[in-house]
Amino acid sequence: MKAMTLKRLAVGAACLAAAGAHAYDRATVTNRAPWPAAVTVSYAGATSFSCRPDSFTVPASTKDSTGRATSPTNRGGCLIKSVSATIPGKKYPVTSYTSSGTSYSDFVIWYTPDNKYVINSKHELGDTRWVYIVGNTDSPTGNYGYPPGVNPHPEKDRPH
Repeated sequence: MKAMTLKRLAVGAACLAAAGAHAYDRATVTNRAPWPAAVTVSYAGATSFSCRPDSFTVPASTKDSTGRATSPTNRGGCLIKSVSATIPGKKYPVTSYTSSGTSYSDFVIWYTPDNKYVINSKHELGDTRWVYIVGNTDSPTGNYGYPPGVNPHPEKDRPH
């Protein structure tokens, strides 16, 4: 009986070491909306103890900073199946990111030229679009990627 318990402990330790050796980065979400977003990251294999969904709030983007947050728990070897978000109290739906399971860890909530909020991975957008959407505070249209009629920086319209 004692040998069986030790064997189980050894197998469990080996599994944990293997998962740690292949640990993926925690999911980081950049929010380009002028309102905070409630985000849920779901993982493939969500029935296992280590692949439980993460829920967290990503702050709003402002004139001076881009809203960004990282999931609160390490994901180990869990692949991301979806990243979904809501903008509480606002009428803007957000189209989720979905996958059969991805190792990607960088995501952005942004307002597309199709007039909707979507979540994309950095990989989907490519480096050039990623830098444009996430790294810039100004867009060529001057609306910072926000919906029509939303002025995220009313101080710019004040008389000097």
